[in-house]
Amino acid sequence: MSAVDNTDHYQKIETPFKYKPTPLNVQQINQAKSTIDNNHPLARIPLLKALPYLRLCGCCLKKPKKDYRLAMKKALLHKMDMRMPKTDMKLEEDPFLRLGFGMNAYYDTLKYLMVLMLLLFVFSLPSVFIYASYGGLAKQSMAFITKYSLGNMGGSETLCKIAPMESQFVQMECQSGRFHFDKFDFGIIPGNSKTQNYCLRNDITTPCSEEFDQAKVKAYIQKECFKTNECQLDVQKIRGMITNTVTAKSKLCLEETSNFFVQIPCTFHKEENQDRRVQGLVIGCMGVFISLFFVVYVDYLKSIFKNLNIEWDVKTITAGDYSVELDISEKMWKNFLEKIYKQDIAATKLSQFRKYLIEQLENNFSRLPDLGFEDQKVERIRISMLTFAFDNADLINLLKQRGLAIKLEKYDKMREINKKIDHLKQTSLEKYNRPVTAFLTLENEEGLNRCKAYKDTVTVNEFADIRSLLDQELDFEDAAEPTDIIWENRHFTRWDRIKRTSIVISCVFLLLSISFIFIFTCSKIANKAILKYPAADCQDVAKTQGNSFAANAFAEWDRNFDKDDKEKAEPIYMSTLKCYCDIQKKEDKSFTKSTTVNGTRLEDTTNSYVQKPICYTYLQDKLLSQVLGGIMSFAIVAINSVLRIVLITLIKWIGEDTYSQQLKSITNGVFITQFLNTGFLMLLVQANLGEVGFPLADKVFNGPFYDYLPLWYTAVGYKLTQTMIINSIFPIIEFGIAFSKLWVFRKMDRSWGKDTYKTKKTNMQQYVDIYSGPEYLIHFKYSGILNVTFVTMMYGLGIPLLFPIAAWTYFVLYSLERILTAYFYQLPPTFDDQMTKNALGKMRWATIFYLFFGYWMLSSKIIFSSQYNLISVTNELMKSNHTIRSIRVDQAYPLLFMGLCVFVIILMQSFFKKTLKKWGFTFGGSKINVDENLPYFFESIRLRDADWLLKENQNLKEEYGFSIISSQVAKTLDTVGTPKKAIQGVPYYIILANPLYYRDFQYICCDVPSRDTLIKDDDDDEGNDCEQSDIVSIVLNMAYIPDEVLNEFKFETGFHKQFRPAMDFYLAKKGKKSIKDKKASKAKKDEQVVPAAGGLLMGKLAKMMQ
Repeated sequence: MSAVDNTDHYQKIETPFKYKPTPLNVQQINQAKSTIDNNHPLARIPLLKALPYLRLCGCCLKKPKKDYRLAMKKALLHKMDMRMPKTDMKLEEDPFLRLGFGMNAYYDTLKYLMVLMLLLFVFSLPSVFIYASYGGLAKQSMAFITKYSLGNMGGSETLCKIAPMESQFVQMECQSGRFHFDKFDFGIIPGNSKTQNYCLRNDITTPCSEEFDQAKVKAYIQKECFKTNECQLDVQKIRGMITNTVTAKSKLCLEETSNFFVQIPCTFHKEENQDRRVQGLVIGCMGVFISLFFVVYVDYLKSIFKNLNIEWDVKTITAGDYSVELDISEKMWKNFLEKIYKQDIAATKLSQFRKYLIEQLENNFSRLPDLGFEDQKVERIRISMLTFAFDNADLINLLKQRGLAIKLEKYDKMREINKKIDHLKQTSLEKYNRPVTAFLTLENEEGLNRCKAYKDTVTVNEFADIRSLLDQELDFEDAAEPTDIIWENRHFTRWDRIKRTSIVISCVFLLLSISFIFIFTCSKIANKAILKYPAADCQDVAKTQGNSFAANAFAEWDRNFDKDDKEKAEPIYMSTLKCYCDIQKKEDKSFTKSTTVNGTRLEDTTNSYVQKPICYTYLQDKLLSQVLGGIMSFAIVAINSVLRIVLITLIKWIGEDTYSQQLKSITNGVFITQFLNTGFLMLLVQANLGEVGFPLADKVFNGPFYDYLPLWYTAVGYKLTQTMIINSIFPIIEFGIAFSKLWVFRKMDRSWGKDTYKTKKTNMQQYVDIYSGPEYLIHFKYSGILNVTFVTMMYGLGIPLLFPIAAWTYFVLYSLERILTAYFYQLPPTFDDQMTKNALGKMRWATIFYLFFGYWMLSSKIIFSSQYNLISVTNELMKSNHTIRSIRVDQAYPLLFMGLCVFVIILMQSFFKKTLKKWGFTFGGSKINVDENLPYFFESIRLRDADWLLKENQNLKEEYGFSIISSQVAKTLDTVGTPKKAIQGVPYYIILANPLYYRDFQYICCDVPSRDTLIKDDDDDEGNDCEQSDIVSIVLNMAYIPDEVLNEFKFETGFHKQFRPAMDFYLAKKGKKSIKDKKASKAKKDEQVVPAAGGLLMGKLAKMMQ
């Protein structure tokens, strides 16, 4: 900028102003601290109120101090001969009431579920004692946990042992049951065979096996092992039972590299099976009781919360108690413009539409029959306020981006966004000014209930003429709470959401597939690495091998590796190599995977000794399996967290118009993904579907378990338990990470000092962000609860320890959530009861999983019927003979029968409720209408809320010449007194009344003292600071500004200088006073009366000051 001084004949150059960020001053920090206090209204409550159960040890705690702010407010009101509102008195008793019903219902849900899981564990104690009385898993890893699972009862198995012909003994031991000799086999595997893990006679083993004296060997084995679960066979004694030791054939069978095999089934006797089935029946009957108790308990919770919601609704007042919403179709708006709108009137299209709607709807409501909600008959139903939502999602999103630019002090970016907003104003003004929803706030309860019953009432011929308005059928719906509304999504239609939901479902399916393939592949790699080495008791193997241990281990390695020392494509291992490497590693500290062992290779005709690192591949596979297996539980939890973030973003894109509905969708989506990953993934990874008969099923799902075998509870059940334990403490870890990050940022901001007035931040919102906690997100909390409940119920019959783990999880969540809501998170929005109803509605289905999965576990043929099949090689899996075709009436049948009954009942309740009512069946009561005895709407407005709206409207009226509320509403708000029963939360359906939005917009409200000094911009004109915030209000309220005025200015720095002349010209043309004249008239009037909102309170305060 330059100026010319003609007198001194020189040109004076003024340096252009360049913005330099400066740290916040004390006034700005105080305002930021005030915002932080508003974000954390519970931060000063004592710990005893955050965690009520601490009263049980109250003797160890100090008596909590009363909140001095409430005491000060009470004293001040007493001085003014006024009473403290009853709602504030209740807040003093329970500060968490200010969070609304939804949050308090969430805490109660956790509390009730914790009690439920503890009760279910108590009911499961007979099962736990039965499981623990056996020892089927006593010698397996993690037996101290798995001993309380169904797998500990053990089951039938086929025991196949192989020993070198040069060894002394072979040790036989059943994990459970006793040796059974109806079917068993033995024989010799010749040393020249490439496969040395045969368990049955075949073309290779039969020639040598026939060299035995069959009768003698059978008699010897039966004598040593009959009616026992453990025996030791003398291999050399069996070797002596060869019928002819002279022939070349027998010599080949007896050479050092030949092996003796024996396979004997382990089963239970008939009496033992009968006792086990009786115990299984007891477990099944307890399972039926637990399932019914669970269903009844959940239905009881639904009834409790339904009644609590009604009670809450009666005791508290919110804007939703007075309000309904009406969709404004494009046809309705077009008809108004064509038939009703008058261009010659000095009022905008929207102002005329609002006035028309109020008149017509008040007339319609007044004609309807009286419903008796007021003490005296209401002659005329009045609408206290009528506000609109617009098809302006583009503008709202741009304002959010603009707010972020202001927060980060990127003013060049802000100006770019201003230009985009101005371009949209010029090109799509009609679209953005078209209302899509009207929010009607009725004066009293009678009017509200006439609205709700409107559609049913006007069906009679008497009211045929008021069924529709402007050719649109009138259908009023309950309005969501103002802070529950997503304003940028109000324009989406039901069809829009259906299309977007379909796309999101496809994306979710793709994400789940990727997640499933990743975890499935990792698990398969881990399984393949270790399952090719059969499990064995290595001490027994060492005894059996004797002096031939190293030689046989080398021989086993040799059979599975080619001449280039590369592992063959399909190696066949026994237990010799594995046990040799494990024992050497354990006993010899210098032994590593690269340590070599001497031996001769079969294909080497010279029989010369070579040195090979035979343990290298095994120890590598073992390490890989341990690493992948160890991180799998953590990986599932971590992947669930990543999927949660992605799903939340996708579901937000659907465009739900309320946070409650959006959170409900997010809860359901995140829950499904978490449940599939946690509950089904590990099950499928380890499953073998070879018996099912589905095409290609056995190719993909070829894990080690055909059924819930005893070892399944060690391999899979324990990992599942481990995952649930990790899941229970994961919220603490998440909080630790979030708090640590904020703590570091705060310390860095004040140079690691303690003075919070010393800051490097140059923007108030930056300061607020690091000294306020993060936003509270409840959606994935409910999905986590559902996931824990479903997984626990799914495997609870076979693994009862999941019940106390679930109870612990709920306890951790309850304690942590209340503490963090009070002291860490920002004040959450006010939620209704939809989240709780949705969660409890889904939760009933968990009992179906409990019954059907419990049935399949309890009907195991191996555990309860001693069924077995001989295997042909050591690494073959014994078939379970447990398929759908094998279903019979047995000890588990009560679970199946009850599962089918409960499934049909819940299915009918969920999807065919109207049909059931039509048939005369009633499941749950009808809707309860309660007279809440509400005061008139304006009598329940808090003074600060009245002051906020008046100041916002006053700023627009005095500075820009238009209003967003009528003069009658403004006059009423200016005379409100202290309410006896005040509205909780935001009372207006205005977007800038929602703290989340004005924070995202970086909007400084007009009721903030010295507002202009708190707004920072990047120019040196101190007179236009308020423009930066005023732009937000003007963009959101363009429908109240005449079109010809909107076309005369641009959204840029200094737009105020263009706006006011354009508005003055318009007002003059319509015969109205200019903005300047209005301000002068207002100033003159203010000299005679007490100014500002809440005149009653301000007058009394003025007297006190005197």
